[in-house]
Amino acid sequence: MPKILPDLLRKFWTKISLFQRKIEIGTILEDIFINHCLPDKRKLVPFAKRALDELTELSSGNQRSRRKILMMWAFEHELKILYQQFIETLVEIIKRPLEEVIKRSLKTLANCLMGRPESENLILSALVNAFGHPNYKIGSFVVVLFEGISRKHPAMRIVMAEEIERLAFRKNVNERAHLYSMTFLSQMKFTKKDSDLCCRIMSIYLALFKTI
Repeated sequence: MPKILPDLLRKFWTKISLFQRKIEIGTILEDIFINHCLPDKRKLVPFAKRALDELTELSSGNQRSRRKILMMWAFEHELKILYQQFIETLVEIIKRPLEEVIKRSLKTLANCLMGRPESENLILSALVNAFGHPNYKIGSFVVVLFEGISRKHPAMRIVMAEEIERLAFRKNVNERAHLYSMTFLSQMKFTKKDSDLCCRIMSIYLALFKTI
């Protein structure tokens, strides 16, 4: 693992870092992870889930190949941990009161969600939760981000709707969360192939109307 990545992350999540500095480092880390480290069509695999019993076959019994495979598996394991720490730090920053810093962090999360499949559940949950942020401008900003995500990755609309459904029927959800999440769903564009998605969203509407 190149030393620069852990060092940047350490500066990013330290409590004494200035928020402007966090934004600058966060932008660098976003580029490193998306464009240089993370696979584009699969999630990272933790070392514990590797098929160690198949290692001899994978390496054809060659000790040098065996070491290379183990090193790659270990690298991927550490990369997965570092990336999750990066995402978790962004999620914590969203809870801060500084609007521009929150928006930059949300934008980074959206870029990560669109760019790579790694940690998509954690990212999607954090973005959906931001609909209910005390600052109403944050909720409306998330609507814009979600519209961009749905345009770039139409296949993600169903999982976005499912996550919004979980938010909508959670206990103690504020009115802002309902307002902005439903605003996004109401602005979603459909094609003739989206009948299942349309039915899912309609069922969310009807169920929500019964609770408010």
